[in-house]
Amino acid sequence: MSLQLVLAHAMCSGWTLSSFDIKGAYLYSPVKETVFLEPPTYFCPQLKGKALRHEASGQMLVVVPVGHPDLDGLCGDGNAVFDFKRWPCAEVDIKWHNIICQIVGLECAFGEDQVAIAQRRLTKIILDSYSGPIVKNDCPLSVLPPPNIAVEGEKLDATPFRLVIGSLAYLVSGSCPDLAFAVNYLALTKGHWDILDHVVGYLLKTQHHRLVMQPGKLLLNLWSDASWGGALERCQTGFMLKLGEAPILWSSKRQGVVALSTCVAEYVALSNSAQHLVQAISQLGYLTQSFNKTIFCDNQAAVQVLIDNLSRKQMQYLDCAFFL
Repeated sequence: MSLQLVLAHAMCSGWTLSSFDIKGAYLYSPVKETVFLEPPTYFCPQLKGKALRHEASGQMLVVVPVGHPDLDGLCGDGNAVFDFKRWPCAEVDIKWHNIICQIVGLECAFGEDQVAIAQRRLTKIILDSYSGPIVKNDCPLSVLPPPNIAVEGEKLDATPFRLVIGSLAYLVSGSCPDLAFAVNYLALTKGHWDILDHVVGYLLKTQHHRLVMQPGKLLLNLWSDASWGGALERCQTGFMLKLGEAPILWSSKRQGVVALSTCVAEYVALSNSAQHLVQAISQLGYLTQSFNKTIFCDNQAAVQVLIDNLSRKQMQYLDCAFFL
């Protein structure tokens, strides 16, 4: 969320963005020793008995406000570019990027009053390495199979299935909120390869799509919702957090408690999503002190429980951690 939050705030405030790579630096000092790491043999059995050499490097994003009064004396030419290029020392190899094209795996395409982010490289790796049949689909998940099924015969290796799910989960967290529900649901299963084929087929059709972030008012908007009484074993929590017109965080996750009513399901969803809102408020507080927050919920009963403390007596079976 941090990177999306910075990008969204920079667009809403008209800030200039720059990034730089730090190469040959480990903890802001020259590398004077070789570091070896133990490989993840669980996912890469071929690396058993070997060691991986770590090459220290880093990437940072610099955000400079346009015409910020506290930085006017530090700007070399009076424009919006802060003179970071003399930091930290000549011993560290720093490569500057005045135009951000890629940072932390996210590809950024800046246009007029918008920025589009994508993860095309990771998407290509997933599609090229997938061994199952791929057919283009219009939706990520069309049917809901049971999360746990009994498989007769030889036990299947779940490692390839989990590898694809892990890659898709990273894709969801960066630029693909439309895959959030499908990937989270498949993460609960052990080997629904036919459903995974469908999801990868949807990714094939939408591989050139981008998540567009547009400027707007400096306002944090949180939409929270929950499903109850559906085909799933438990209720599903879904939320979207936007800064202005830019989405910065999203999730679709099964709830950890059994809700006995729609009101309880919506209230638990509000509690879970509000935790992420508090985190966003804390991070945004480092960039600005003036912004408003709004929470949207379509269940009036859950809203009344939030307002009226007396109604909580009927919800005592819930853990106190869900109380707002």
